[in-house]
Formats: sequence, structure tokens, C-alpha cells
Amino acid sequence: MKKVSKYLFLIILFLFAFIPFVYAEDENENTCDSITLRNLTKEASKVVGTYEFVYDENNHVKGFNYLIYNVPDNMYVTYSNFNKSDVKQEYEDDDNVDGDDETINDILQLPVDSETKIGKVFDSNIYSTYEVYFYVRSNDGQCMNTLKTVSIKKPRFNDYSELEECNSYEVQDFIYCQTWVTQDFPLGSEDILKRIKSKKESAKGKTSAACVYCEENAKNNKIYQTLVAIRKYAIYGVILGIIIDIFVIIFLLKRIKENRIL
Repeated sequence: MKKVSKYLFLIILFLFAFIPFVYAEDENENTCDSITLRNLTKEASKVVGTYEFVYDENNHVKGFNYLIYNVPDNMYVTYSNFNKSDVKQEYEDDDNVDGDDETINDILQLPVDSETKIGKVFDSNIYSTYEVYFYVRSNDGQCMNTLKTVSIKKPRFNDYSELEECNSYEVQDFIYCQTWVTQDFPLGSEDILKRIKSKKESAKGKTSAACVYCEENAKNNKIYQTLVAIRKYAIYGVILGIIIDIFVIIFLLKRIKENRIL
């Protein structure tokens, strides 16, 4: 019995010794309390992002700027490397950094203008499409939660848009002829070219059919307008005839009255 009590005492002692250790481990997570987290999350919800084209001196697209708006003063934004091999970070008109480009590391903090509250980072890759993620966090060292994740889908340049077949207006809106697309094409070049030609021929056929229909409609409309004009003149003639009849009747009645008096 004493032996059992001894083991039970050791187990209880072990449990009490373990509780503070677990609590200390949770403290290292630096997680906000629910009220603070809720308020910060509400503030971070206003952060939004988009992209814009960046042009060179010849007015050709040389890349994209990712723009993150409404970054609060008490927060910062990080992002993952979107392409280690050939993407560089570029800060234009930024007094806080030098003019040299820097190769992007795995995780970077987005530079944010203190006046406009806008963060900007440059991506020179125009031939691939992918999604870039930006993470909004608080400057408070005791709250390391990601408050909001902003994702931006970047388009890519479509080489097929430069094909001669894509110069026709019938296929300018066709996915394979659009200059910038947000998807990769699983088909080969020959299949895509066939689809562009097929779409072009189909569009021409619809245009021709539409033109025939338009001619017939114009012809019918002309006939309708003629009938309307005839009807209008006929109504005017009837009205004029009624007016003449009234004057004749009045004249006759007047003559009859004069003859009776005489």
C-alpha cells in the first residue's frame, strides 16, 4: 500500500511540474488575446492589393508592380519569394533604399510609403503566371498572428497573340489571342493554331449570316415605313374629305334657309 501511495505521489508531482512547462511553451507563441486579435484583424481587413504593368522607354511591358494599399502604421507586410531565379526587387523613387536591385530572398518585408500607406514590389517575370501572397502582421511583438493574407494573380504574356491569325478582329477576344492571360495552355502549338483558325472561320460565318439577316431586316423595315406613310396619307385624306363635306353641308343648309326666306 505504501508502495502504491509512493507511485501515486510521484505521478501527481510530475503532473504539477509539467503544467508550468506547457504554459511557458504556449507563451513563446506570442499569440494575442482574442480582443486584441479581433481589433487588429478588423483594421487589417482594409488592406487590399493589385498589380500594374511597368513599361520601358519603348512603351513595352517589362514587368509588374505589386501594390498593397491601406497598410496601417502599426503593421507590416511580408511576402514569399515568387521567383528566385530571375525576379528582382526594384524600388523606384524610394529615399530609404539605394538604386541597386536586390535579389529576392525567401521571405521579405514589403517597403511601405509612410505617407501614401502603399507598399510596392517589382516582378520582372512576364512569361509565367502564378499567385503571389502577402501577409499582414502587427508590429506588436506579442501578437505574431497573420492578420490577413492578400493574394494577387499575375498574368503572363501570351506568345500566340503575336500570330498573324490573331490580327483579325474576329478572334481578338479569343483566349488564345489575348495578349495577357492568367492560365497556361495544355495544348501544343499546332492544336492552338487550328483552334484560332477554326474560331476565325466560325466568326466570319456568323458575321456573314448576320449581314444577310440585317439586309433582310432593312428591306422589311423599308416596306413597313412605306406602309406607315401610305396609312398616314390615307388618314389625312379621310380627315380632309370630312372637312370638305362639313363645309358643303353648311353651304347647302345656308342656301336652303335663304330660299325659304325669299
